[in-house]
Amino acid sequence: MSEAATASAAIAAPPGPLAAILAGGFVAGAIDIAYAILANLPKGVAPARVLQSVASGLLGRDAYQGGAATAAFGLFLHFAMTVAMAALFVAAARSMPALRQQLLVAGLVYGGLIYFAMRWVVVPLSRFPGDLRSFSALEFAVHVVGVGLVIAIAARRLAAL
Repeated sequence: MSEAATASAAIAAPPGPLAAILAGGFVAGAIDIAYAILANLPKGVAPARVLQSVASGLLGRDAYQGGAATAAFGLFLHFAMTVAMAALFVAAARSMPALRQQLLVAGLVYGGLIYFAMRWVVVPLSRFPGDLRSFSALEFAVHVVGVGLVIAIAARRLAAL
C-alpha cells in the first residue's frame, strides 16, 4: 500500500472509543458547567463559587475557603465525572446491540438518568453542604440534551457505534 493510500485510510477510519469518551465527556462537561455558571450568575453566585461547590462534594465546606485552587479542583472533578459518564455509556453501547440500535434515544434517556442519579444519589452521599433534591425542568433538559445526547452523538460519530 502506498504512503498516500495509508494516510487516506487512516483519515477515513473512525477514531475509536477513547476519542468518543474524551470528546463526549469534555463537550458534555463544558455544556453542563457553562449552564451551571450561567444559571447562578443572576443569583449573584460567582463562577469560582460554582466550581468550589463541585469540589465541596469531596472537601465539604472547606472547599469554599480554598480560593482558586479549590475552584480548579472542582473543574477537574467535574470533567472527570463527565468523562466517566461518557466511558460508561460507550462501554454499554459497545456491549449491548439493542442500545446501539437506538443510540440517540438511549443517550437522551441516559442524560435523564444522570440528572436523577446526581441529584438524588451522588450529591446526597457526598460532602456537599446543600440539598439538591428538587426538580429543575431546565437543568433536566440540559442533562438530557447537553449531556446524554452529546455523549451519544460522540459515540456514534467517533466510535462508529
